[in-house]
Amino acid sequence: MTKEGKIILTVGILLYVGLIGAILFIKTGTVNSFGSVQRANEYQATTTTALGFAGRQVTLISNTQGAFGSVIVASSSPAGTISFKDATSTTDVASTTLASFPITPTAGTYTFDAVVLRGLIVETQTGFAGNYTITYR
Repeated sequence: MTKEGKIILTVGILLYVGLIGAILFIKTGTVNSFGSVQRANEYQATTTTALGFAGRQVTLISNTQGAFGSVIVASSSPAGTISFKDATSTTDVASTTLASFPITPTAGTYTFDAVVLRGLIVETQTGFAGNYTITYR
């Protein structure tokens, strides 16, 4: 083999090793996913607190399209009724009820994964004292 042939072979091997190294570097530079959802598809959460006032409370959780994920009832003690609605504001008369819980629900997680087209509203009745976590995106 000539001197030029050896140089070309050496350069070729170096380019091949460099290409493999670059591919491995790029591949290991990605973020591993340890959950079951992709980034930007994860749920957000908010909690209710014991409101304990006379009259009803209507709260806007989200004013955009998305999903109503779940309700986690932390305690099955009497809490008062609670409803979740697909609405744009607290005064939206064309709202759609997504879910409603009785005065004494069973503790646990209630999964809905329902599409919310306009926004998510939570409505509690007089004397609500529940401890719930609401997930949405």
